[in-house]
Amino acid sequence: MKIIPKFALLLAIVLLTLSCSRSNNSEYSTLCDIYAANVNQKISTNEKEVNISIAVQKKLPDFYDSHFKIVMLAKPPQRYELFKQMAKKSSGIDWECAPAKKFYDTEF
Repeated sequence: MKIIPKFALLLAIVLLTLSCSRSNNSEYSTLCDIYAANVNQKISTNEKEVNISIAVQKKLPDFYDSHFKIVMLAKPPQRYELFKQMAKKSSGIDWECAPAKKFYDTEF
């Protein structure tokens, strides 16, 4: 049984729950736009992740600090669902982002 990865995921969920009140619908729209701009590029998965991270940090600095960095602690296949949970808790929306879902479903 791998305690550390489960602990990291649990920690991420707890931190997300505590910080969710700070985000809004427009942040999630911008986040989806960032994924859309990067997911189909003809570069490596690692380069896409770096580009996405840089774009989120530049365009959504508060969201990056309070949410994005925490989600990145989770395993890639869990990240999209964590973003969806955050959107629901923080702004009450059922966020869907096909580019982000595609990225985490196919790149890892």
